[in-house]
Amino acid sequence: MKKLIRDYEKWMIKAIRSDEYAYEDLLYIHQIYVDYFQHERFIHLIVTLFTSILMLFSLYFSVKTGEILVFIVFGILFITTIFYFLHYFYLENSLLRMYKITEKLLNIKI
Repeated sequence: MKKLIRDYEKWMIKAIRSDEYAYEDLLYIHQIYVDYFQHERFIHLIVTLFTSILMLFSLYFSVKTGEILVFIVFGILFITTIFYFLHYFYLENSLLRMYKITEKLLNIKI
């Protein structure tokens, strides 16, 4: 996903600078990609929240029961949650950069 986002941003910035593509085509392509990445961000938000809730439940049960296996499950979920948060923040920041590209596209027409 990260490679797709980086490649798309590079391509779009290069396409804006060159006059190879029509303005309407660029805006249409950009809107499709923004919608796709917004959908990805939403799905990752749901998964991140679900993983975080499972992590908190496993923490509660590990403290309550004192079982080693539940501590291990908590550790796995904790590490997974950290990586989901990092990926979600990357998606969020990428979308903010894409909104700036949208502003550039809209300023071209004006």
